[in-house]
Amino acid sequence: MKKTLIISIVLIFAFPVFSQISDKPLLGVYSSDSLNCWAVGREGKILHTEDGGFTWFDHSFETNQTLKSIYFSDSNNGFIVGDSGTVLRTADGGQNWSQIDFGVPIVLTDVDFADENNGWIHRGSDGLYKTTNGGDDWSLIEYNNLWYTSFIDSLNGWGAVYKSSTYSISMYRTYDGGPNWVEICDSLPSMMWEMKFADSLNGIITSSTPGGEGGFQKTFDGGFTWTPQDWSCWGKNICFPSLSNIWIGTSGGIIYSNDFLETIDFCDLGYNSYVNCISAYGPNNGWAVGGYNDPSVEEGYIWKLSGLNDWIEIISTGLNESFKSKSNIKCFPNPSQSKTTISFEFIETKNVSLSIINTHGQEIKHVSLGEKKTGNYELNCTDLSPGFYFVSLKTDSEILTEKLLIE
Repeated sequence: MKKTLIISIVLIFAFPVFSQISDKPLLGVYSSDSLNCWAVGREGKILHTEDGGFTWFDHSFETNQTLKSIYFSDSNNGFIVGDSGTVLRTADGGQNWSQIDFGVPIVLTDVDFADENNGWIHRGSDGLYKTTNGGDDWSLIEYNNLWYTSFIDSLNGWGAVYKSSTYSISMYRTYDGGPNWVEICDSLPSMMWEMKFADSLNGIITSSTPGGEGGFQKTFDGGFTWTPQDWSCWGKNICFPSLSNIWIGTSGGIIYSNDFLETIDFCDLGYNSYVNCISAYGPNNGWAVGGYNDPSVEEGYIWKLSGLNDWIEIISTGLNESFKSKSNIKCFPNPSQSKTTISFEFIETKNVSLSIINTHGQEIKHVSLGEKKTGNYELNCTDLSPGFYFVSLKTDSEILTEKLLIE
């Protein structure tokens, strides 16, 4: 089921209007828990929440390059990679990002760490960069046509190698973290999209036929043999924390399975959406990002996991001006049990309407307040269920939003 959560983005000198969460498609996401999430995308877009998605901070980097992947090796140290050899690093939990020059303008598609010291950056189809000291130094592992990799610890990993001589893909295995690879299977689909292993035995690949039909295959023996699944659907991003929790992003929705793809559930996110990346760990603890199905449309989406496979789309109050609004809104008391007074002030007299919105994005109360510059409105909270709500004051040119907790 598709739901909507309306939140606010915080940025110094910002003027709010309702919009999508991002004005650029989002391609990578990283989360450590249900409260903290990072998302990256086109033209240096970097977004972060630390309160479960109610408030978002814009940390965008000044670059016209697309950022594709983000990962934190610990609470302070994080890395972002993208087009033209772009590598960004933070050592203060994401407050500041600096650029690392790898000296090669190649597309970097993915960054991943097995622990705080051992990590990899994927160089498109030309191999890997590897670190063993938390990202202070990176060594190049050259391997032609190594398209996809998946590591479960600092030593054990798998790679899909495209063989142009036979137009086929073979599965390779490394037991030393990447410097050396051995072939273990030579019968994979020629159009493979993603690969992920949960442990030393169990893995999943997504692929498609030359005719465009998508599907899955899984292995029980560490990649030596693969079994096709009878599910005809596309999947380009796999989140595979365990055999009992698998999410796969597709065009228009997210697939979930709790029995290693024997059965699946599909969450419809709408025909026009495309899920680019998922970071999830269990029920109520996951995030996904994407964009519009038409690549010419500059919109980005973030969804938050509710339950097993219900995803809430996060809609923001947006940011699109370079000055700070002097208008303000305040709720007191907050938290409240019986009633709260909503005080507001605009920079000029305007026609004001008040909305109370729940965390599913549903407007549960609407009041027209008339022409106002300042005012107070007493809200009766006794008919509201305990939980978070959003108090939204709207004029023809401005929206003020305040989070309200009913106890």
